[in-house]
Amino acid sequence: MVGSKCFSNLLDAYVRSVNQSHERTGSLFERPFGRKLVTSDGYLSWLVIYIHRNPEKHRFVADFREWPYSSYHSLLALKPTRLKRDEVLGWFGGVAGFVALHEQGGDEKRIASLVDEDFD
Repeated sequence: MVGSKCFSNLLDAYVRSVNQSHERTGSLFERPFGRKLVTSDGYLSWLVIYIHRNPEKHRFVADFREWPYSSYHSLLALKPTRLKRDEVLGWFGGVAGFVALHEQGGDEKRIASLVDEDFD
């Protein structure tokens, strides 16, 4: 429950910030906006790939590595970060596995129950 409240607070702060900076009011997210529990390390790993590759899937960029707002580059960089870089890379067996699985692409069928509303 604590994690859920923290996530809710984060989203509320984000919405307030965007609304203030763009002089707007109201919700940023379409209804129904929901959350789904990630119940395994495997799903979590595939979700990381899905999130990183999503800008390419939706044709914002030709190659997901071009998207400047991704944590993909920070996870591969050597400079300090707040991300738990070693932990995340460990889920993939290290840098080589992380890069290889991202290049291969995510198996959307494996995570369909978590992100089903986004599939064509």
